[in-house]
Parts: sequence; C-alpha cells; structure tokens
Amino acid sequence: MKAMRGMTRARWLWAAVAGFLALAAALPALAEEAPVPGGPKRVLVLHSFGEHFQPFADVATAFRSELALQSPDEIELLDIALGVVRFEEGEADKPLVDYVYSLRTQRPVDLIVTVGSPAFRFCMRHRDRLVADVPLVVAGIDCRHLQGVELGQNITAVCVNIDLHGLVDDILQLLPGTANVSVVLGSSPLETYWAGESRGAWQGYTDRIAFTWFNGLTLPQMRERVASLPPHSAIVFALLDVDAVGVPYERNAALHALHDSATAPIFGLFAPELGNGTVGGRLVDVRGAGVESARVAVRILGGESPGAIPPVIVPALPPAFDGRELRRWKIDEARLPPGSSIRFVEPTLWQAYRGRIIAVGALFAAAGSLIVMLLISRARLRSTRAQLGANEQRVRELRRELSLADRVTLLGQFTTSLAHELGQPLGAILRNAEAAELFLEREPPDLEEVRAILADVRKDGERAGGVIDRLRAMLKRHGVESQMLDWSGVVDDVVGIARGNASARGIALKIDTPSDLPPVRGDRVHFQQVLLNLVANAMDAVESAPGGDPRVLVRTRANGNGLVECAVSDTGPGIAPDKLESIFEPFVTTREQGMGMGLPISRTIVETHGGSLWAESNPGRGATFRFTIPVSEPRERHA
Repeated sequence: MKAMRGMTRARWLWAAVAGFLALAAALPALAEEAPVPGGPKRVLVLHSFGEHFQPFADVATAFRSELALQSPDEIELLDIALGVVRFEEGEADKPLVDYVYSLRTQRPVDLIVTVGSPAFRFCMRHRDRLVADVPLVVAGIDCRHLQGVELGQNITAVCVNIDLHGLVDDILQLLPGTANVSVVLGSSPLETYWAGESRGAWQGYTDRIAFTWFNGLTLPQMRERVASLPPHSAIVFALLDVDAVGVPYERNAALHALHDSATAPIFGLFAPELGNGTVGGRLVDVRGAGVESARVAVRILGGESPGAIPPVIVPALPPAFDGRELRRWKIDEARLPPGSSIRFVEPTLWQAYRGRIIAVGALFAAAGSLIVMLLISRARLRSTRAQLGANEQRVRELRRELSLADRVTLLGQFTTSLAHELGQPLGAILRNAEAAELFLEREPPDLEEVRAILADVRKDGERAGGVIDRLRAMLKRHGVESQMLDWSGVVDDVVGIARGNASARGIALKIDTPSDLPPVRGDRVHFQQVLLNLVANAMDAVESAPGGDPRVLVRTRANGNGLVECAVSDTGPGIAPDKLESIFEPFVTTREQGMGMGLPISRTIVETHGGSLWAESNPGRGATFRFTIPVSEPRERHA
C-alpha cells in the first residue's frame, strides 16, 4: 500500500509541476492584461484541494454568489486549485509558489482568498512572497488553525467552530446504546490533523465507546467495513477527500458510496452532507462561511484594512435532521434536541394520495347517485306513459324529454356493466394504494416502485373518470349538437358500456368496424343513444330465442354513396314481415319492461341527421337493424 501511495503521489506531483510550468510559460502573454483604472476588481481564489471537494466547494460557491451580489464593482475571479498541498507540506511548494507569484505579478490582483486550511498554511509559509503587499481573506477554516498565528495588518479570517464533543453527544442522545463508532477520515495532511484532534477530543468517551479509525484504508476497504458492523454501531463521516492510496473524491461521492453499504447510521459535521446520507445534527454552516467571507472581501475591496476587521466566527446551524434517515434507523424523534427541524419528510398515505382517495370516494358516491336517479327516472317514465295514452300531439311535445328518459332507462339495463367498468379501476386503485403502503414500509422505502404505482393509480383514475364523463354526457339533457365524429369511437363507447352486461348474460358481442371510415357529422350522444337502443334490443332478442348460440354483431361500412351504414345483427327469433314497419310506431314493444319509445326516438334522431333507419329479417335466423349517416363534406374535414 505504501508503494501504491508513493506512485500515486508521484503522478500527482509530476502532473502538477508540468501544469504549472506550462501555465508559467503562457504568463508573458498575460502581461498585457494589467488592470485599467476604474476596471474590474481582481480576486485570486486559492483552493486547498480543488473547486469540487466538499465541504470547501460550498464555501467557494457561496463566496462567488454573495460577492457578485454585494460588490458595487465588477469582479474578475481567478481560481487556482492547489491540489498538491494534499501531500506533505513543502513537497511541491517551489514550483507552485513560483507559479502563483508569477500569476499575481503578471496579472496584479486586488485581493487573495484562501479556501480551507491547507491553502491558508501555504500562504503563511510564503507570506513574504505571496501576500506581503496584497490583502488576504482566510475563508472556510476551523478556528483551531488560527491559534498561535500572527495574522498581521494584511490578513483577516472568517472561520467556524467544529464541535467534536457535540457530535458524540448527539449520537449518544439519539442512540443511547451506541458502543462502537467508526470514524471515516482520509490521509491528506489536513485529514491527518483532524484525526489527531478527534482522538484528543473523544478521549473522555473511550470508557463507553470503542472508536475505530479508517484513515489508513482505501474507500473500497471502508465500504467492506461499514457493511459488516456489529450491533449498536454508528459511523462518523468526518472528512474524506483523499483515501489511503491518494485517490481523490469530489463532492459527496465517498459519502454516497458508504451510505449505500452502511449497516449503521452515518453522522456528519457539515451542512452539505445533510440530504446525502447523514442523519444530521448541529452542522457547520459552510455556506454561511462563504457568505461572510464575501462580505469581508467587499469591505476590503472598498478600502478597509484587513487588520481593522477582526476575525469573524460563523456559528453552527440549528439542529437539523434527515427524516428519511431517522425512519431508516428507527430513531425516535422525541430524542432530537429542542428546536430541531426535520427535513426530507416523506408524506403520509393521506398526504400523498389525498386527491385520489377523494376521487375514489366521489366515484362511489356518483355510482350510488346514478342508481337512485335511474330508479326515480323509471317511476317517472311509467307515470308519463300512463298520461300520454293515444295523444300523438302530446308525444311530439314530450319527445325531447322521452329521449333523455330513454337513455336513462337504457343505462339502467346496463347497471351491471357500468358497475364492472367502474369497479375495475377503483379496485385497482385500492390495490395499488395497499401495495404503496407496503413499499413505503420497507427499509429503505422502495421509491421507484412507489413512483410506478402512482403512475398506475393516475391511469386508473383517468380511466374511471372517463366512464363517469361518458355517463354524464349520456344523461345530459340537451338538443342536437352537430360536430365532426369518428364513428369507430362512437361504436367503441357504446360497446364498452354494453360489454359487461352481455358477458353476464352469456351473449357474444362483436364489432366489425374498419379504422379508415370517413368522418361523419352529428350529435355524439344522440348517435350513442340510437346504437345503444339497437344493441339492447338485439341482446333481449337473442336471450329469449331457443336453441342457444346468442350472438350480436355491430358492423359498419362506407357504402360508396356518401353514406356510412351501420348494422346491428342478432341470432334471435327474427321479426315477422308484417311487423318490420310497425315496430317503429310509438308504444309498440315486445319486451315486458319496454316502453315502446326506443325505436321511434332512434328513427327520429337518424332522420334528423339526414339518414334512414329500417329493419330486416335475416335469412334463416335473427334480424338486422340498419341505419345510414351522411359522411362529412370534404370542405368540412379541413375546417
């Protein structure tokens, strides 16, 4: 491992030296970019590890954003990643110092900002050359690094206090039985420094907690360790920017990898880690450190002396915890410190599905209301039929009301089908809701499955809503509303309503409708009423016929004469030749519960649309009802 570490560091050193020499060679070309009076303020930012290593990345990001907001002057930022300072101090100082000095000489800067303690120590080791005549703001370091350092008049700092004692106290408060703590740290000089600080700070806890230190391991070895921890364990993710063989880890890559393997909760120190796998606690406000550093920088760029600005200490944030981690590790929320906030809280079943639960209830209520309405309408129909008698003038006056009543009666006959149409999506929604509860109770919750279930629930809800919309349209009292229609869609709607009833009665209901029919123009609801009447009559006929083989076929063709012809055929007893016309007269019916108005109303509707409706006896067995509809004119198709 030592050999691997040496090879890795050598590669880093040679790469860094080569990069610095190449950049230094290009510096003479930058000499022409000397600052112009009244031009932008130049700020050189020295990053300890790189721009994307946590927690320093959030310090730098907040610094840039706040500086742009607060500065009255235009700002030109120059960033240098001092990656090689992750190794022993002084190992690569000379080429690096030469490069930084050449850059700030060839391209004079108004302010230098260091992010993290390694960059600060680098500047302190070479302060005469680098910051003797340029003000320096030290950002994103712990106050411990300022002890025994004489900043002078040209340097000020914005620092934080990492509460190592508070971290362990929080672990014991949330998990009183904790007996083992694994400490995740890397092997850079900064991480080695914190390993020593942590050992000293936690010495008083060693009588009840066994601490295990990971700073001599690679990340894969750490993952193996955290995957097999003993009971009553916890993990402290202190800092891991470089592992034991010099492999760097940007952002929260190492934290995510450990979280995926961990068999114990992970506690961190810095705010950016909350939401990325740590439980939470009294976290260091690294973003606040960046904001305060920007405010100090604006004061210095405005003319204040750094020595007149005392170091700023950014306090820790109020206790904050990840609700998902609390649930995963079964941590009682009652144990959280007073004033704690819980983030990333997963919604309850009611909160997540409130709208859908209400919709399901509304659908059941609508189904019950429909049944009551059908019963009331039937009673009204019987009363209306008794009052009508032989008065043909009264029949015409009540035709519109009877048209609606006929639709209601038809839908009453298909109550079983409608219940089936509604029951399937509603049942699926309830089953999916139960499944979602089970997936949410898993450890960890299976969110991908829950998202898939939500998609199914949405589809079933839309499907049930479509059934209700079709019923509402069929029950609506209205006149003729002419519109462009796809006849295949009209047939599908009607068969969808009737199919469940046909299946329950043992009747084979078939469709033979090509998809390339020309469009027709008319009232969709009225055409649905005509077709539903004919299908209902055919189903009654085949059910009463002896000999079995009950079949109903709905067949549509374009006849080439500018008409679409629809035929409803059955295998029932047929119609006597002398009855083929009289069955279209009012109050003539062969059904025990019929009112004798369905066929007259249907013929009136078809004729109103410019078509014809007639009946035929099939050769051998059954009857066929046919009606025609004019196709839409070509100019109407492009309207």
